[in-house]
Amino acid sequence: GFDISNSNELNLISKYNPEITYNSNPNFEKLLLDENIIYDINNEDDISESIKLKVNISLRLNSDSIVDNTSRFGFKESEVIQLLDTYETIKSLHIHLGTEANSQSHYLKILERLKSMVSTIKSARPFKLNIGGGFTHLSEQEIAEVVAFSQKILPDHTIYFEPGRWVSNSSGIFLSRVLNIKRSKAHS
Repeated sequence: GFDISNSNELNLISKYNPEITYNSNPNFEKLLLDENIIYDINNEDDISESIKLKVNISLRLNSDSIVDNTSRFGFKESEVIQLLDTYETIKSLHIHLGTEANSQSHYLKILERLKSMVSTIKSARPFKLNIGGGFTHLSEQEIAEVVAFSQKILPDHTIYFEPGRWVSNSSGIFLSRVLNIKRSKAHS
């Protein structure tokens, strides 16, 4: 699957026919009412609208209370539990740890908290759990340990990790050429 945040990204991935796509932009309009697109929801007003439109939705969990992070988006943990109890059709959660701020301990802490949350709700059901932020600072061994831990403590749920730049960080060099230099009297 893919995690997209704008219509250009949607156009780029459309040729691959992904099984699941997360739309993680809270302002991205629901242009395609596609069963394979899961829309991140950041406020309760959007939930009832999305249910009327019969689109798949994911609650965006704000990670600030779980790890040291400054997230602009998402519900507080207590709100998520209440909303999951209220809207049994919601079967997906998305949490973004923040780019560049991730460590193995952050992932383990998030997974433990997600396990606690999904076991707290009244109506037990399998969830799709999208954990974003990228593995930029994790080794392959640490990633393997995070994945194994997730499978152990959340065996009935589907977990998506966003690898971020980990996939491409060491794969190339960026070359550029200066085409124009603007000179001004103040900075000559």
